[in-house]
Amino acid sequence: MNFINKKGKIFYGIFLSISLMSTKGYADYMYKGIEIVPTASVQESYDSNVTYVKNNPISDAITKLMVGLGFKQEGKTQSLSLDTRVEEELYAQHSTFDNTSEYLNLLFDKDFSDFDHLKVTDAFSHSEDPTSFENAFGSTSGRFGTYQNDATLAFHHDLNENLAIDFNYANDLLDFTNNSSNSVSNTVGTGLEYTLNSATILKTNYNYIYRNFYPGSAATENEISGGVRRYLTNQLYLDVISGADIIHSFNGRNNVEPLYKISLTNELDKTTQTGISFEKRYTTTGYTQDVFNSWRVSANYIKNLTSRIIATLSVFFGDGTYVSTPIKEKYTGASIAVSYDLTKNSQLTLSETFSQDDSTLQSNTYTKNVVFLGVTYKF
Repeated sequence: MNFINKKGKIFYGIFLSISLMSTKGYADYMYKGIEIVPTASVQESYDSNVTYVKNNPISDAITKLMVGLGFKQEGKTQSLSLDTRVEEELYAQHSTFDNTSEYLNLLFDKDFSDFDHLKVTDAFSHSEDPTSFENAFGSTSGRFGTYQNDATLAFHHDLNENLAIDFNYANDLLDFTNNSSNSVSNTVGTGLEYTLNSATILKTNYNYIYRNFYPGSAATENEISGGVRRYLTNQLYLDVISGADIIHSFNGRNNVEPLYKISLTNELDKTTQTGISFEKRYTTTGYTQDVFNSWRVSANYIKNLTSRIIATLSVFFGDGTYVSTPIKEKYTGASIAVSYDLTKNSQLTLSETFSQDDSTLQSNTYTKNVVFLGVTYKF
């Protein structure tokens, strides 16, 4: 794509968004009980390190054009939502990085009775960059494109007023566009929850995980854990979980390793949510045929400053080592964003994201800053 055509698409996208924002009406499209919400946005960002490298990084200004379509249906016993979007990134100086990404998110909830509940989710993405701090941590390359699909099915049954049982299944697919080995994992699990009193819930869980690389080998995990959820107030609760991972690794070795998870969640009110979590464990990943020994801390804060302004803060720290290969990694990520509702159906967002990866693998060491400004419109 030449520079003139690129600028033409950018101008058209900005013109379209401004035209849409000037429209005062809000159309609620309905078809046979399904609410349909089209969206469009124009986003500008500056990326200090497009190539995710330590030395001689490439910086650029990026225009992102997005169109999306959302579907939502709600009934007395079930709800269904489906959100899709397509994004095109246009680089001002390095057009070889121009790319198109696609995303799909599905959520289905079903109450079969007062005691039986089913939840199904599916998240698909095709992107040229890691989509989150969690995605970037543990990777063995800087910039990488992926096809990723995470599907889950969870069934909850109340045996009585105190005791409940859960069954779950998950399938994760990670397909790299750079011809690296792709991975598929399947997880089958079950768990029990016992409500001791109004403030304390006891939990126990078992998960069997099978991960296979194509081409490559396979590994299995048996995860056994137990813990407690303690409500400190009506809005503040603490989850503490400990257990063990029994891993039959890709090289045939057997490992029995501890796991720990601690999280504190505070739903202060309808306008404020905060949370912090810590996890320490050995596990397999979709990036390489090895076991990853890591700990990570993540925290978030969401605050409705006014009826039209929302502030969001996210922080992530991770430290990990692959057991069989000499790869050690320390990852830091932080993001702050402010969103302002321009009208009932349009929103302006300003954000800055910082990430830094210190790795013994030089190809995965970088520092990156992204400043972002975008306008999103719901038809």
